[in-house]
Amino acid sequence: MPFRSGQIRPVRGHHEVYEPCDDFFAQVNALLADRTNLLEHQPMFYMEVGCGSGYVITSLVIMLGQENAGIHYFTTDTNPHAARVTRETLEAHEVHAEVISDNIASAMEKSLEGQVDLMVVNPPYVPMPEDEVGCDRIASAWAGSENRRTVIDKILPVADKLLSEPGFIWLH
Repeated sequence: MPFRSGQIRPVRGHHEVYEPCDDFFAQVNALLADRTNLLEHQPMFYMEVGCGSGYVITSLVIMLGQENAGIHYFTTDTNPHAARVTRETLEAHEVHAEVISDNIASAMEKSLEGQVDLMVVNPPYVPMPEDEVGCDRIASAWAGSENRRTVIDKILPVADKLLSEPGFIWLH
């Protein structure tokens, strides 16, 4: 049965976790539309920054598969509640990804340097006070800072270090 967006359901919500909505659905639909291209690149390391409820990473694992033992999926979120909900969502759909409750500039930066073949990011962009950016609450899901770029400006240099030579970032 082919994968269709909308098949993924978070197991349990949490008041501090951003629930899937139009931006997530659009991102998964775009990834699904580009599935053939993604598979042709034969990526081995996939990474999502900002997992929220786990909708995107779970969709990605299901649509691209885990058949090859060498394929690795990673996802991060500064919100520990989001990391927990994502783990539960992955388990409920019987797929696996490494879930890290930390920001993108964590220890992963050294261990994955030059290895990430696809990085998927739906960065926060809503104008908000700087102290809301990167917090461990739900506001981190949309708080893009007063200029809307703080999170994006932090992600791009790290992405440059993490991405493999043929790797690319899917910024939505």
